[in-house]
Amino acid sequence: MSKAVSLSRKQVERFWRDMAVVNEGREFETDEQRQACKEAVKAMYDFAGAQIRSGIAWNWGLDMPEIDRRIEAAIPSYKSANTDGFSEQMYFFALQATGITDFSQTRLLDVGCGFGQGLNFLSRTTPVGEMVGLDLCQNAINYANARWARPGLAFVCGDAEKMPFGDGEIDAVINIESSHTYPDFGRFLSEVRRVLRPGGIFSFVDVFTEERCQRFDAMKAGSGFQWRQQTDITAQVKSAIVKRLQPDSFLRTTLKGQGGSKFGLHNLTEPLLLVNYGADFVDFRFSLAQRIFRSAVTRLLLRSMSAPEIKLTSYVHHLAVKT
Repeated sequence: MSKAVSLSRKQVERFWRDMAVVNEGREFETDEQRQACKEAVKAMYDFAGAQIRSGIAWNWGLDMPEIDRRIEAAIPSYKSANTDGFSEQMYFFALQATGITDFSQTRLLDVGCGFGQGLNFLSRTTPVGEMVGLDLCQNAINYANARWARPGLAFVCGDAEKMPFGDGEIDAVINIESSHTYPDFGRFLSEVRRVLRPGGIFSFVDVFTEERCQRFDAMKAGSGFQWRQQTDITAQVKSAIVKRLQPDSFLRTTLKGQGGSKFGLHNLTEPLLLVNYGADFVDFRFSLAQRIFRSAVTRLLLRSMSAPEIKLTSYVHHLAVKT
């Protein structure tokens, strides 16, 4: 029997305080603080992975009809296989945005691969020479290797700010909805550049606060990349989230039975689950009772942790080439 995963109050406090630092565009002062942030992230994501079935949604999703049609051409009726298709669209978009037309000789790295569903999906749509997933959470990597690994597709536990790869080993890097948890984004950019070959491609997509977006823009000049494209996909991400939050959606139907339903509390606690899937990003309005419950819990947590709320404002894709 596997050991139950739990979170202490201290771990929760550390996670939210550190996420405020990262997403407000501030910096940690010491390596010890950065390492503590990483440990808090690992604890939070290990807990979330144990509580919420992997595979429901791997990111906030993308609603883009052209991408949907291209996936359908590669995998007919792909959305009939226990998915709403929005997370798949995000991964396919990030891969196709590289501009690479023949991936057969490409070594592709997915930094922040989570449970590995994204790379496994891409392997079914696009012949890629070799795919490697990297994630900080050992539990996620164990699951990915047990469930998906095969020749040409492997998963490795490691730090995005200190990757276990040699210089110039990688042809293309994708990073999807992960970097907003990294305590030192500058180190991450340096590591991406180090592991990429000259001319290697970096396809990066994430959610941003205004402050973190400004800080990232200021970093670009000295990053060693040529930043070729910046695409705001906020509207398409919000469309996917809104569709997922409809009462009869695949997501909400699948989540029923979790979050306190044994005690008749699911209707109240559901907003706490759906925050993970972007409910706050689209200012989704739950029922009055749900809003009161959510507001009370949020005020209690923020007051006890002295942590500010994080206001995420945009979802942006960036494309760069190593110079």
